[in-house]
Amino acid sequence: MPAGARKVSRPFTMVRRSIWGSERFVRLPDDPARYLYLYLLTCPHQTSSGCFVLKEAYALADLNLTGAAWTAEKYQQARAALETSGLILTDDATGEVLIDRWWKDNSPNNESWFAGARRQCEAIQSQRLRKAAQDSLEACWAEFIAAKVSTVGKVTSLRTSPEISLDERYRALGGRPGTTAA
Repeated sequence: MPAGARKVSRPFTMVRRSIWGSERFVRLPDDPARYLYLYLLTCPHQTSSGCFVLKEAYALADLNLTGAAWTAEKYQQARAALETSGLILTDDATGEVLIDRWWKDNSPNNESWFAGARRQCEAIQSQRLRKAAQDSLEACWAEFIAAKVSTVGKVTSLRTSPEISLDERYRALGGRPGTTAA
């Protein structure tokens, strides 16, 4: 890295391994629809709100970088399958795509993150997609808060737990620091 250059962290998207067993994903009609869904989850246009503007020409250019020979017809059919399955919502008037249940995999876990996520949702142009994103965010935040409240007083730190010895903790983690596990 050149002197004085800053390392820029790259945004990432959570993609659950369980996607391969997801009923909505498995029931997609073909591999192009599954491929397009994975692209939409991870593409360079994706935002941290799960909603982004995606022109068909940009999607085709990106998809064709892989040598997959995507046509407008193939893209439109795959996108329609994703909409029908409920994996995405789109608004042709604004050109926006919203990943359904985005916040289930990318939910905020503190108040600052939640406030930022709310602002991102408010920036969505499409009223229908904005409402869907906001409703999903609010539901995930309520679940997070409820889970946090229900665990207060029930969580026992591994450092102070009398049920687990220090040696048992180290074995569970692969051995003592500075030693190799047997």
